[in-house]
Amino acid sequence: MQGLGAMHITDPDVVQPSNLSRQLYKPEDVFKNKGHCLAQRLSEMGVLGTRLTGYPLYFSEFVELYGTIKADVVVSGVDNNAARLQACQWSSKIRKPLVCAGVGEKAEGAYCFVQEPGKACLGCYLGNALLQGGSPCPGTPAVIDVLHGVGGFMSYAVTSLLMPRPRSWNLVRFFMGSGEWKVAIIEPQKRCPVCQGAGA
Repeated sequence: MQGLGAMHITDPDVVQPSNLSRQLYKPEDVFKNKGHCLAQRLSEMGVLGTRLTGYPLYFSEFVELYGTIKADVVVSGVDNNAARLQACQWSSKIRKPLVCAGVGEKAEGAYCFVQEPGKACLGCYLGNALLQGGSPCPGTPAVIDVLHGVGGFMSYAVTSLLMPRPRSWNLVRFFMGSGEWKVAIIEPQKRCPVCQGAGA
């Protein structure tokens, strides 16, 4: 947990048996709330005094009820663009950075995007696709390797925002099958459906 002061985890879903092969849950967590269970499992790993709180809420519900909670960084590790859009908009509103990830439908590739105040927002990268929420990644295989890969970039991005670690990108995209990588700085886009080029 790298010494974070507090972490608030929101997830209304329940743990499914298929989650056990790629996430931190234990068999006794099956059919219990993911937010609560993840907070419990992380606390067992030794978190250097980090306060962990799980909420059985959608992100939008959390913001409505607890929107005044102070945050240094917002992290979005969801599987649908509707929730990513909410995180993008809320992070922009409170002027705090957002670290967001997405995994491709075949789970062979992923991206990590860092949205910072005054710079490109997630919509500048995803364009109109961000507005097309749809269902959570239908048919996506449960592949742990790509999740480990993107998780590493997310962790690095968070620490680069909290301490003096170098980071010369706001986008990393990789494809494990081909070995193709993209590391870039995405600039604010005038055609962005969220910020219209004004930045986060």
